[in-house]
Amino acid sequence: MSFKKLVKTLCFGLVATVALVLTACSGGKFGKSLTHAEYMSAKDGETVVIEGYIQARRTWWNGAVLYLQDDNGGYFIYNLPCTEDQYKNDLKVGNKIQVKGYKTSWQGEVEIQGDQAGKEAEWCKLSGTKEYPAYKLGNLVFAKEHQNEFVEYENLVVANVYEEGRNVYYDVTDGDDVFTFCVETYMEQTPKTSTVYTTVAGLAKGDVINVKGFQYIYGTPQLHTTEITKQNKNVFGKRTGVLTYEQYLAAEAGAKVKISGYIMDKQDSIAYGNTTLYIADKDGAYFVYRLPVTQEQYNKLVPGTHVEVEGYKSVWEGEIEVDASVAGNEGTFEILNDYRYLPSAFDATSLLTNEEELLKHRDQKVAFKGLEVLNVQKPKAEGGDIYFDVKYTPETGNAVTLTFCVESSLRAASTEVYKTVSALKNGDKVNLVGYLYIYDKPQLHTIECVVLANK
Repeated sequence: MSFKKLVKTLCFGLVATVALVLTACSGGKFGKSLTHAEYMSAKDGETVVIEGYIQARRTWWNGAVLYLQDDNGGYFIYNLPCTEDQYKNDLKVGNKIQVKGYKTSWQGEVEIQGDQAGKEAEWCKLSGTKEYPAYKLGNLVFAKEHQNEFVEYENLVVANVYEEGRNVYYDVTDGDDVFTFCVETYMEQTPKTSTVYTTVAGLAKGDVINVKGFQYIYGTPQLHTTEITKQNKNVFGKRTGVLTYEQYLAAEAGAKVKISGYIMDKQDSIAYGNTTLYIADKDGAYFVYRLPVTQEQYNKLVPGTHVEVEGYKSVWEGEIEVDASVAGNEGTFEILNDYRYLPSAFDATSLLTNEEELLKHRDQKVAFKGLEVLNVQKPKAEGGDIYFDVKYTPETGNAVTLTFCVESSLRAASTEVYKTVSALKNGDKVNLVGYLYIYDKPQLHTIECVVLANK
């Protein structure tokens, strides 16, 4: 649970008036219930009436947080007023209830706000019980369409795992999207002592998993996990002759090297018969410079693709790279059609004042948050690269100023990030995502820019 929702819960416990509803209500107490489609179409702030079967719930605390479902979709009921006795007896998993309450949305999550002051939700128990099997989703792109339903994913790959507050979070990818899932310790099924929690906490980057849970939304889909199966696979195995990231860093400049990993991104230089790739494995990332390709090969080198690349290790202005453009010894590659993987962005903001530690994340996908824009330079040619200066001011210590860029061959003038950075003004505060290139100093190759506020 987020800090904001925890505060809401604590406040509810102090001030809410619990509605006592003890009897069943045949046919519904609050009139005709909306269909799921009608409920989703209702405006925020409307009072709605819905009914469904309880599929899961969080531990009682002066109210109930419930995951409901009917034959057409799911519902999330936040802080439904009830006594502990009602929670134990009337609001059991499988029971059918009718709820009248205030519809709202928070960070993309559509819900009924049970403890809305002056509009506290009411409910009654209906006859019948039902538990739905998990709906199997082919990939992550369909997640939002099944908001609050009990769903199942297979063959997702773990990109990151971290514990925060009471919960454990893990980033997953299907090779096309990256979302953050979690194990909510407030849920009855998944306290910190549960097998689900300990299994997720013990996952490693690259593990392949099958998961079930309730499709909550927190900005992006965030599965509230209730079941997990870890497959006996990790997608980052290296074939014979392929260097580990540590071996790659230790190799002499000019040495022939073979590396493998998953394409994060590519530059559009196919008109010159080559492309520059950003590649990641579980330990680090690689910048592959001007790999010769045909148009057909270029089309296959999409983000998420597993490849092996052979070239020469080179160091240029501090950037360590696999140079595939050496005349007479041009680089080669092979596509490995096994798994697909995309990394999540590592938040490197705090490392901006520690260049030695920051450089350990060279070429990785990173995020920098709350930076101040100092200057945006006009491109030398229309549609060319954009350079912009940013400042990071830590709570303690000296501010750091760096020059970042939008590489036009990576994100062209028609892209959202190019247009957003072009329009930045001095003093804007921004969150950035990109690849940590080095040009004497760290120089983010920016792929995302969100403007937070203007001075």
